[in-house]
Amino acid sequence: MPEVVDNVKVGQFIKDQLKENKISQDALAQKLNITKTAVSQNLNGKASFSRKNLNVIAELLNMKVEDILNCKRSDAEEFDSPYQALARRGLAEFKRNYSREIVIEEPDIFGRVLVDYLIDENVLEIFSYLHELESLFVRDHFHRAKDIYLKLIEYCLKNDLPGTIRYIKAYSDLNNCFDISLYNNAKTIWDMINKETNKYLIEEMMELKIIQEYKVIFFKMKRPVKAITKQLWLDTIARYKLNHVLNVYLEYYAMEEDFLSFVKVMFTEQFPKGIEQFMKNFFKEELPDHKRATYNFQKAILIVMENDHLSLFKKMIALRVYESLTDVISKGIMSGKKSYYEYCLKLEEVKKDIDYERVGQIAVKHNDLSVLDMVVDNLHEKELNFLLSEVLDEDVDTMEYLVKHGAKFDFDYYNSHTMKNINQLIEYLSKEEVNK
Repeated sequence: MPEVVDNVKVGQFIKDQLKENKISQDALAQKLNITKTAVSQNLNGKASFSRKNLNVIAELLNMKVEDILNCKRSDAEEFDSPYQALARRGLAEFKRNYSREIVIEEPDIFGRVLVDYLIDENVLEIFSYLHELESLFVRDHFHRAKDIYLKLIEYCLKNDLPGTIRYIKAYSDLNNCFDISLYNNAKTIWDMINKETNKYLIEEMMELKIIQEYKVIFFKMKRPVKAITKQLWLDTIARYKLNHVLNVYLEYYAMEEDFLSFVKVMFTEQFPKGIEQFMKNFFKEELPDHKRATYNFQKAILIVMENDHLSLFKKMIALRVYESLTDVISKGIMSGKKSYYEYCLKLEEVKKDIDYERVGQIAVKHNDLSVLDMVVDNLHEKELNFLLSEVLDEDVDTMEYLVKHGAKFDFDYYNSHTMKNINQLIEYLSKEEVNK
């Protein structure tokens, strides 16, 4: 005898045995000398049969009381759900019993519906039959409904069955959107969706709408909304690295104006390849200045540099995906991104976009002679004179470098430390001469 008797399970077991032996509940009530209501309550698990009545039932079913309490048909065979038994009998037998006896969307005593058994035991023939009939596999009020719909989605995708969108919509209606990120098998599902052959399904998902409830003061209102918002698409694509889904998204949903937010999400989820795909779609030709400003190119390229992705940075430079290359170089100098600013300064084709005087000024402030060496040939005498006036106190090396390249102390750029710098430079050069 089990330590704890499950009245619901035992009641269901007795019901099934009565059915197999063609004994009605009315007949059982008469045999036990109790009311039909009492029998019904006992069979539904709301009450338990007395030991005396269990002995009568066991005798009536030609079984042992212990077998009934353990829900066993024999000493070795455990009680199965009728759903499980039906799933194992094949499609022909299922068709004979389906419409007459089985309500497949109602859970059995184990809290499972028929489709649980069909999927777990991979009974594809019966599943496909019901799927094509657009059968209801589970009722929305059932506490496992969302999990079952996700199970259905995964099984359909695994077997390349059409009509998966039906279960995606059902899940979205229950969940208020198609966000499955907290589901253990989310990556598996999205990886299966992320196929070139699923382009139509992805487009269906992008069109999919649900009715969302919201409150205005005390009134409940409804409105149609997308099951997957633009932001949710972006987050999902980046998180699971969905190349094919991204291609459909770029064709269907994205706009050039989204570039900055796109870059942010792709780097948050470590998917920079997504940015390359975006640029291939939208920036095939060089854009005019006003559009580059509108699309926030400057912020985007700085994010790429901050995340240290040089190959992507080079592609952005080639497509002129920036607003001010001078600011990009300056930021690189100030943040120590040598590979980035040196790459820009060495490119002949972007010279027209660089303000060399401003770059020189940043180099002077940071006492970076290597940068000065890269820009000095592009500076006129007046610009060199200006840079000399900007040299910080006691930075004799930079002053000497500029003077050797033709810079002079110019009254046009006279400031409070000019005389101090002149004296320091003279003193330095004098010592150099003495040492020779």
